[in-house]
Parts: sequence; structure tokens; C-alpha cells
Amino acid sequence: MLSYVSLSREEFAPGIQVSEEDAQAYFEGHREAFQIPEQMRVKAVAFPIENFMDESACAEEVLREYYAEHIEDFTVRDDDDQLTATPFEEVADRLRRDLAWQTALVQAEDKASDFEVSLVSDRQGHAPTFEDAAHALGLPVCTSDYFAAQETIAGLAGGLELSRAAFELRPTPDDYFSRPLLGADAYYILAYADRRAARLADYQEVREEVLQAALQTRITEQLHQTAARVYEAVAAAVEQGTSFQQALAGSGLEVFTSEPFSIRAGLDEEEFAHIEALIRQVLQHNAGELTDLVAVTDGYMFGYVESCVPASHTLLNAVRDDLARYLLRRRETLVFIDWQEYLLAAAGFEDLAAQTSAARFAEESDEDYDAD
Repeated sequence: MLSYVSLSREEFAPGIQVSEEDAQAYFEGHREAFQIPEQMRVKAVAFPIENFMDESACAEEVLREYYAEHIEDFTVRDDDDQLTATPFEEVADRLRRDLAWQTALVQAEDKASDFEVSLVSDRQGHAPTFEDAAHALGLPVCTSDYFAAQETIAGLAGGLELSRAAFELRPTPDDYFSRPLLGADAYYILAYADRRAARLADYQEVREEVLQAALQTRITEQLHQTAARVYEAVAAAVEQGTSFQQALAGSGLEVFTSEPFSIRAGLDEEEFAHIEALIRQVLQHNAGELTDLVAVTDGYMFGYVESCVPASHTLLNAVRDDLARYLLRRRETLVFIDWQEYLLAAAGFEDLAAQTSAARFAEESDEDYDAD
């Protein structure tokens, strides 16, 4: 049985603050951490997929043919566990729009590809500018704000794949524009506009980030100092004969006491948060002893071993032989499997099974041991 207390970061943080001077001092000591990454701007031309949508072009015969060829996509299990196909009439509108969208995707990509080709230099090395090529097709050109490789491009409906493609562009006649890039609702052609090298930031540029980083560092330091101070005070009191609960009286910390448990079974993590970290400590301490101060994900914990009953040697002796046989059999078989896999690899064979034989054996041997 174990009694314990925890000092959580969440409960400790509200009382901690940092001043502007503290933040500036932190910034001066950690300037490299606040580097502004390399950034760039791009020009972009969009080919919205919606502009190519034409649901009326999808004849009913085409829809019915698609429905028949993909009937499994419209089949569900009913309450009696029987497979039932959703009637065509119920899915016709959705199917018509889906097929129109797929057709529009192809057409939008084709138009974007045509625009890309128009930017390529001819044999004399002449090519229209990005703006002139767009103007000839009546397409607007937008220019983005600066963005980093790990930031999305504001104003474009796309993810980081657009940003990564942008950073591959180079200011040369053949490499300044991209291939057609699919966003959420349009194809894009991007063009190199400008690029800025990485640099150290000024304090005001990253002030909010610095304040937050300085605050989190202060919380970490003071939480550790407080936890260590409380632990040392409790350890001294317990050594003088004071109970764990009395030693913590007036500290504002709530003492939790577990029900009796075994090391093997452990305790419910939902009821006793992070208790596994302390259970490992029980193995190193006897009844009436304080555990070490343990760092967990959101703070610190330490506990007091209220009672501890040694494991039964009779039970250990009863399973010793079975356990030894199991371990020997497992080791022999794993060595044999390694030898088999070595021979296959040496002969140039490749195991394409989803689950390796070693993993299957581990599963089966665990079941065998449970059965024994």
C-alpha cells in the first residue's frame, strides 16, 4: 500500500510571472532559439476546380454504368446482417456531383499544365513573363506574404506541400515556376518572387514567444526547487518519526493512499495518475520508507510505502521449472528463426508477409506459456 503526493505544473503555474526585464534577459541568453527561418514569397495563378464543374454533362446512362461497376461501394449491411445495395435513385445526385468533380479535376490540371508550358522558353530563349502569360488568359496573379517552409501559404487553399514546392523554386528562366500543384479546391502554378535568408530576430519581433518561453522556464525551475524543498522537509520529518500525512500537513498538498496492490497488477492509471512511476520505486524500498522524488510529465511525485509484503517464494518455486523451460524453448526457437531468415536474406529472398515469423512465434509462445 502506498501514500503519495504530486506537485503538478498546472496547479503551480498560475502563481508564476515574468517581467519584461526577465524576458529580455532570457532573450539575450537564448537568441539562437528565436531565429527567424528562411522565408520566401511567391506569385500564384489559380485554376479553381469549381470553374470546370458541369453536372449536366454526366448523362444518366453513364451514372448507372458507374453505379453498376462499383456496386460494392453502395452496399451496406442491414439490421439482419444482410448485404443491401442503396438504390440508385438515392445516390444519383451525389454520384453525379462526384463524377463531375473528377472530370473537373482533370480539366483544371490540363489548363494548369497548358499554362506551365506557356512559360517555357522557346529555342531562341524567349518566354513571356509570369504576369504576361497570366494576362493573356485573363487570369489574376496574386503575390503571397513571406512564409517559411513549415508554414502554409496565406491566401492559397493548400497545405505544406505547396510550401515545400515553393522552396524548390529557383530564380532561373527554367526553374522559377512550378508544375501544377493540387490544393484543396484548385490547381496552382507558383512562381518565385523573393527569398530572405534566415536571421536572428529582434526582441520585439518575437516578444510574445520570448515571454512564453521565459515563463515556462521559470515555472520549470521553481517547480523543481519547490518539489525538492518539500521532499527534503518531509524526508527529515519522517526520519524523526513523524507520519507521512502529518509531515505534509499545512503544505496544501493532497495525500492520496492506494488500496493494496501487487507489482504485477499495478493500479488504475485513470484513478491514480502517473502511479506507475512510483510503483517502480516500491521495488527499491521497504515498508516505512520514502520513495525518491520522481519527475513525471506534468510535475513531480513522491510517496511513502505504508506496507509491503514480500513475494511468495513457494509460488516462485512452483513455477520456476515451467518458466525455465519456456525461456529455453523461446531462446532456441528465436535463434532457429534468425538462422532461417539469414539463409533467406543471403539467397536474395525477401519476406513480404505482413507479420514476420519472429513476431508470430512471440505471440504463439506467449499463448503456450499462458496455457502451461
